[in-house]
Amino acid sequence: MSNPGRLPTLSIIDHAGTSRGTATSFRPRPLAFAVAAALCGAGLLAAYPATTYAQTAANQAAPATEQTFDIPAGPLAPALRTLASSFNVLLTFTPDQTEGKRTAGIKGRYAPQAALEALLAGSGLEAVRLSNGGYVLKAKPVGSNASTVDEGVLPIVTVRPSGEGSDSGNTAERLNPSSTIGSKIPVSQREIPQSVSVITQEQIQQQQMNTVDDALRYVPGLKTFDGQYFSRGYEITTEMLDGVPTTFPTSIYAGDPALLGQYDRVEILRGPSGLYNLFGGAGGTLNLVRKMPTDDFHFSGQLSGGSDSTAIGQMDVSGPLNSTGTLRGRFVASGLTENLDSDGRWKNDQQFYGVVQADLAPRTTLTLGASYDRMEEKSALFSGVPGYSDYRLWNVSPTRNLSPSWNVQRAETTSVFSNLETKLDNGWKGEIAFNYQNQSRMSKYSSIPGAIDATTNTVGIYSAMNHVDDQQYGVDGFLSGPIELLGRTHILTVGTTYSRETTATRINYCSQASLFCATTLSLNDLGPNAIPEPDFDGPVLGQRRTTEQYGVYGNARISLLDALTLVVGARGTWWKTNLGYVAGENPFDGSSSDGSYDGKVTPYAGLIYDINNNLSAYVSYTSVFQPQTSYTSSDQLLKPVEGNQYEIGLKGEFYGGKLNTSAALFQITQENQAMQDPNDPTGQYSVASGKSRSQGLELTASGEVLSGLTLFGGYTYTDTQLLDDSGTGFGTEFNAVAPKHLLKLWTAYQLPGQWNKWTIGAGTYVSSKISYTDGIGSWVQGGYATVDAMVSYRLDKRTTLALSGTNLFNRTYYDTVGGDGNNLFGNLRRVLFTVRYQM
Repeated sequence: MSNPGRLPTLSIIDHAGTSRGTATSFRPRPLAFAVAAALCGAGLLAAYPATTYAQTAANQAAPATEQTFDIPAGPLAPALRTLASSFNVLLTFTPDQTEGKRTAGIKGRYAPQAALEALLAGSGLEAVRLSNGGYVLKAKPVGSNASTVDEGVLPIVTVRPSGEGSDSGNTAERLNPSSTIGSKIPVSQREIPQSVSVITQEQIQQQQMNTVDDALRYVPGLKTFDGQYFSRGYEITTEMLDGVPTTFPTSIYAGDPALLGQYDRVEILRGPSGLYNLFGGAGGTLNLVRKMPTDDFHFSGQLSGGSDSTAIGQMDVSGPLNSTGTLRGRFVASGLTENLDSDGRWKNDQQFYGVVQADLAPRTTLTLGASYDRMEEKSALFSGVPGYSDYRLWNVSPTRNLSPSWNVQRAETTSVFSNLETKLDNGWKGEIAFNYQNQSRMSKYSSIPGAIDATTNTVGIYSAMNHVDDQQYGVDGFLSGPIELLGRTHILTVGTTYSRETTATRINYCSQASLFCATTLSLNDLGPNAIPEPDFDGPVLGQRRTTEQYGVYGNARISLLDALTLVVGARGTWWKTNLGYVAGENPFDGSSSDGSYDGKVTPYAGLIYDINNNLSAYVSYTSVFQPQTSYTSSDQLLKPVEGNQYEIGLKGEFYGGKLNTSAALFQITQENQAMQDPNDPTGQYSVASGKSRSQGLELTASGEVLSGLTLFGGYTYTDTQLLDDSGTGFGTEFNAVAPKHLLKLWTAYQLPGQWNKWTIGAGTYVSSKISYTDGIGSWVQGGYATVDAMVSYRLDKRTTLALSGTNLFNRTYYDTVGGDGNNLFGNLRRVLFTVRYQM
């Protein structure tokens, strides 16, 4: 048996089936594993008998007329192998023909000839059909659209159609799919010179993930904070929907994480990336990839129930809407309700999503969709649990409700989107996407903004009511394709983006005499009936902010050598913002103000070296430039956040892409991040923080380690420091959202043989201490570990039963430490039973 870490060489034979030598094993890619498995036999990676090549053309299955593809950009040979295996056709070519050539990939529905033409665009090759139904590659004659071939002389590499029992590559694509988060075109994670993780649909179902928070919990290095996400010590402020930037977070609604029902997968890039994503923040980028219609009819439904009176339901139906399959649709409905503690705090979320795709022409597809989300949380906890003024954390029960019963937050979000994609000649493609989002939020609350008095055991209480209406339009268009230069194939992408966001905020204060109805309560008195609901008939603050952005970007994947790729790019951005006040709703006499930046250039560079078939080394540089919409007490716009990141790493891709691994070293520096002005009692104004640095190490693994055994997770070491004395914490760590050590591991195993209907899984989340400092003292949560587990049983091919549990040992801990306030408990033990049906 061959070494499972490296694919064996391919036997090369002539038309008569006689061995003529060997060809170097190809570098595996997720979708290319189909060919390797077909040749190597049922995923065992053993040599396929050469005699099978001598089968006659009469035994070859007829090729499919049309199929849907999503083959990423990359080396040409593996892409051709994937295509041939999927269409079940014979394809022959020589290693010399494809050496050093790359493809821009293909995405959409294709017939065999059209798919081959798209893959070969820009390569100088063409696929000529043989009388036996197969294809042979030839150099494309100049000025000719057709050619003939002498079938008596065949090239020496033959890719056979995949037979019964072969691995089609679906496992690799299912576990480690291609991603567009670091590139407008889908590429394997190994070809992105930054740290990337993808939470797949398989993981979402296996671990009973229901919200975006759930999906990100096991992502290496990430910390979740009540709908906010942090990586490498910095907040993830860049979010995308299907690769289109959005300037306000759609993953949360009034602090509540969104349901996952409409999303196929979640992609995360750690560290800054501002090339395609407007301005890139230091924390990273979150890309939510929507579900799209399927070619065939698909239905799934699931019901879950468990701890805290939790009830969850989801229905997903998809398929063709006409007889030819050129019109397809999908509809998803999701809902969740749960009690958050024993004193009447609960939430109720719903989500509805619909999308239609139409093939306007063989190379052109139009996608139209819309979604509606609604959330409500009653007796909501605002500002978290307070800490003591002497730097102790409060040892209160996590199930105790500290909020008045009239506390509430509600949000409704409507989204409409479209995408027009067309394949052009020579392998180029163009896309233009549009997103519209309208979010309305209301919060009525009483909160604890400061520390517990350590002497009197009392806290101050503030109350207010907010209404926010947010509208955003976003457009992104790009062209991408191969170019030939100096005898090599390179990939070029150019595009432009535009977005406009308008936010109207209205704050109702308690009364003229006391803006926040400030009062003091003992800790024992806190709870649902602690204070009556105010009338909120005091002053009203009305603001309206408009922000516009326009950008152009370019990116080139330059093939310097067969094993060496240079990725370079830059983005130019024009940005402006305006803040105004509603007439008669300006109690603090604030001034209208404007701010803008013109032609700011954000560079990007990376270098990828393929050490061998399984390993690649990379180095990258990314910059941080992020305008801020916060103002100082003198009504001056804060300086932009600026910084950069250097990253060097090693990525592995094993078993035909079924298993991905990575190791990375990184260093980020940043300055001017907004923080609330401690001298501002209204909470309107901010000050810029000093310079900070985060550096560390990440080790990750995702995919199938052994047959039936999958592993996801990693270890992160993060060292954070404040580097100047602009703030009070000079020289200290800022590890409230960046523990020095963070280990996340999840593994699942489908039992073999007669027990193969059972799947068992377990995971652990281990964190070193986290703390928050004010420059004088620190509030500290010690290290902790939690354990999760699941077991599922497949009743039949359509029905699955699953039981999952999180924090099985019911560990009580603060998941996030905010100091005198904003301390949030981690979830207690939770058990869910799920019935899932699909057809």
